[in-house]
Amino acid sequence: MSEISNIPLKDILYDQDWNCRGKIQANSVVDLARNIEEQGLIQPVIVAPNDIGQPYKLIAGYRRFTAHMILKRDTIQAIIREDMRDEEKAVLFNLAENLQREDLTIMQEAESIRHLQGLGMSRQKIADKLNKSGGWVQIRLMLLALPSEIQ
Repeated sequence: MSEISNIPLKDILYDQDWNCRGKIQANSVVDLARNIEEQGLIQPVIVAPNDIGQPYKLIAGYRRFTAHMILKRDTIQAIIREDMRDEEKAVLFNLAENLQREDLTIMQEAESIRHLQGLGMSRQKIADKLNKSGGWVQIRLMLLALPSEIQ
């Protein structure tokens, strides 16, 4: 099991041009930042030792790192991977992590909201807990009312 360390953000090379997603716009991670503020960081970032400049290089977790910058955090939880010093291995890891991530479909989101409502949560509470608008929740609930062939 890899050990999780709290590493100062200033000690991590954050090269967005290197990341397969490219530049992360701050406004695209506002919801993630709110979630981290409320729930904490669920998955630590992955870093590798870096020989030039900062002691570490960010390998995976660019959106989480950007969210921490928005929150003006000094440190971030990270797993240090010695084996990611190898550039090829690091690039493959970065790409694989992003390719394996599969966003939920809107219907999967809707079904999860239905489940939360079944647990007694109100529409507004669901929106608040997910850091989403009431309209975002309402749209998904409206989809559930459509005939299955349209869904």
